[in-house]
Amino acid sequence: MSLIGKLIVRRFIQPAHDMRASQFAELAPSPAEVVFIGDSITAGGLWHEWFPEVSVANRGIDGDTTEGVLARLSSAVAGAPARVFILIGTNDLSWKVSPDVIVGRVTQILDGIRGASPAAEIFLQSVMPRNAKFHDRITDLNRRYRHLAQEQHVTYLDLWPALADSDGALTSHFTLDGLHLNGAGYRAWSAVLRPLVS
Repeated sequence: MSLIGKLIVRRFIQPAHDMRASQFAELAPSPAEVVFIGDSITAGGLWHEWFPEVSVANRGIDGDTTEGVLARLSSAVAGAPARVFILIGTNDLSWKVSPDVIVGRVTQILDGIRGASPAAEIFLQSVMPRNAKFHDRITDLNRRYRHLAQEQHVTYLDLWPALADSDGALTSHFTLDGLHLNGAGYRAWSAVLRPLVS
């Protein structure tokens, strides 16, 4: 990571991450049946409104990475949820973390969830499509995620059929910036999740 990148993380991203993570640590264990863990894409979801029929907890944090999720995992799954949905890795790719390191951390995340909530059904979601320059790296990481899910006996959830355009980028009417979802994007994502959440 460049010096400027490290300064950005130290000055802006890390404090915001730590403030939200500290709230999760202070809260009593969530009795939620379903927990969403991830970065800003997860954090932006109004999950209790998309899925009003189930008890959900949003444990997404803007700018989070696999390292950040590992550091705060115990508070995310302390309430022994029945189902855990993980979406993480796109920020790792932005910071040029190697796929081997990302997959190693996700393996630790899966182990941590199992240790805290052995009965939870775990869903490892594919990293969502973004703009074209990330296509090959995301495709490679998702291939590794799919293999990891098979090895670890968790459900791999491929979001690309619902969200990608014919060029493998995030469908333009689902986003304003090529990365984050708008309302139509969340509707498309939640349609994929609905049979599994409900």
